[in-house]
Order: sequence, then C-alpha cells, then structure tokens
Amino acid sequence: MRLINESSRHRKLRVTTYAEIVLGEPLEDERHPAFSKLFIKSEHVPSLGGLLFERRARAPRDTPPVLLHFAVDGGGPVRNARFETDRRAFIRRHENLRSPTGATETVQNTQGWTLDPVMALQHLIDLEPFETREICFLTVAAASRETAVELAERHSTLDSVEWATHDTAAENARALAHMNIEAEHLPILQQLASALIYPGNAA
Repeated sequence: MRLINESSRHRKLRVTTYAEIVLGEPLEDERHPAFSKLFIKSEHVPSLGGLLFERRARAPRDTPPVLLHFAVDGGGPVRNARFETDRRAFIRRHENLRSPTGATETVQNTQGWTLDPVMALQHLIDLEPFETREICFLTVAAASRETAVELAERHSTLDSVEWATHDTAAENARALAHMNIEAEHLPILQQLASALIYPGNAA
C-alpha cells in the first residue's frame, strides 16, 4: 500500500487490517462455526510485530496449519503496531462490520484464547507534507510455527517482498506457457477449480 500526502498539511492516518480465522476444513467450519473456533489460539510475536495463530490438534495425527500476519514498511517489520484477536472487542457491542469500532479507535492488544478469533493489525502513520510512505501487510501460512516465523523473517523488508512478488509472477507465467493457458482464461479456470474442490460453494 502506498500512501501519499498531496497537501501541505501534516496528516495522521490509522490503517487497520481485519480477517476472521478458521484454520480448519471449510465444511467443518460451516457446520459448527462457533465450536470450530474454540480451538484457535493467538499470540503476539514482538520481533515481527505480528500475530501468530495456531489450532489445537483434535487427534494425534492432525497437523493444522499455522498463520502469521504482520506488516512491513521502509524500516522493516512494524513492531509497534497494535493488534486485536477478539472479534467482539474489535466490532464492539451493537456494532457490525460496516462500522466496527476497531477501525476508528485504538484496539486493545488482546491475545490468547478467544471465543471468536480474528486477526487485526493497526498501524498509526504520520505523513509530513508531500511525503510518500509504503506499507505491506503479509500473511504467512505454514505447517509449523518455526517455518512460519522463518518465512516471515525472510520477507521482512519491502525489497524482499517485491523480489518475491516478481519471482512468483515470472514462475506463474512460465507455468501458464508450459500448459498453453492464456492469461485471459485464468478467471474461468479458477472458478472451475474452486467448484471442483469445494462443490458445496458452487453457484
């Protein structure tokens, strides 16, 4: 995200991310959403200023994924970002996602076990007159906590994020060329693949 102050006045912005956490099978979440979310724990990672989410395994052989959400700007990881992991605390009573309190007020840095987990990072940005700032919000999914943190640390600068984005785009272009797929056909192919993987959600 690139923020540009085109005025001669000092500006102060509050940028907030928000997503709801599942870390389980989509069908299971659809059937018992409240019960499914009870198994998710959140933790603040100070070295990255991010939020790490783990799901308690329900069986010895279960290996639920780990999620890590953090922000990067020109100075590296945004370690002073505030956060919220409790949906009720973010939205507040009598409010909804159209006008959540957490988007306009300071969030409370809640972490641990919550009844309805979410990941929300809040970054306060001061823009001097005519100043331009860049910030990138990233979410890492991995098989283990160690791998998630390692991947996040590997992509903890704007340069590393840009390199990874360009490398991925080049690799995707090579894959499409190898399969003789035109770029304009991708949207319909993605819709077909989604219907095959998650047939219950097909229109």
